[in-house]
Amino acid sequence: MQTPLDLSGFQHRNVLIIDDEPSIHHLFTTFLHPEEYSSDASKQKEDDNPVYNFEVHNAFNGEYGLDICAKQAEKEDPIQIAFVDMRMNGWDGVETIQNLHKHDPRINFVIVTGFPEIAQAQADKRLDEDTKLKILPKPTTIGDIYQTAYNLTERWNQLYAAN
Repeated sequence: MQTPLDLSGFQHRNVLIIDDEPSIHHLFTTFLHPEEYSSDASKQKEDDNPVYNFEVHNAFNGEYGLDICAKQAEKEDPIQIAFVDMRMNGWDGVETIQNLHKHDPRINFVIVTGFPEIAQAQADKRLDEDTKLKILPKPTTIGDIYQTAYNLTERWNQLYAAN
């Protein structure tokens, strides 16, 4: 992956991972919170070190993801982007997105899937047209995931951070 981008100008940078596989949570946390896993991070002075990390929140199902969104909203530190698995116990990916969108229509949603056409068809059929959804086809790269999170979080901050 290229050098992570400086997030220090973002008022909010909360990413929610909703997936029932622990390995996916570890993978996304590693991608989106790179300083935590960098051997150089401890050698740098905190003052000289720009912020490269997203605040990563993890949920193993949609219901718990909604709880996290509600708690973050109470703290006035809402979720900007949610990476959502399509197949989970309880709510599936689309139902999860529907419920999170009802709670906060500002959230951007990303589905990373090996079946992008099927995911898009399900989303088109079941989601409101104002739901902000991006589908990343598998295989995808670390850079694609990080760049997607950066771009959507940047846009969210431009639109809503002052509000």
